[in-house]
Amino acid sequence: MVVEWSPFVFWVVIVGCLAVASPIMAGLTLAAAGTVLLAGRKR
Repeated sequence: MVVEWSPFVFWVVIVGCLAVASPIMAGLTLAAAGTVLLAGRKR
């Protein structure tokens, strides 16, 4: 199966990747922020 790399397919792939990565990135960002806040309070 050969997929033509038309701009439409390109954007669908990008949007799909962002949709999957967004929750993961949000979770990592929250975890990092929480770690920084906890480290700041311990000092």
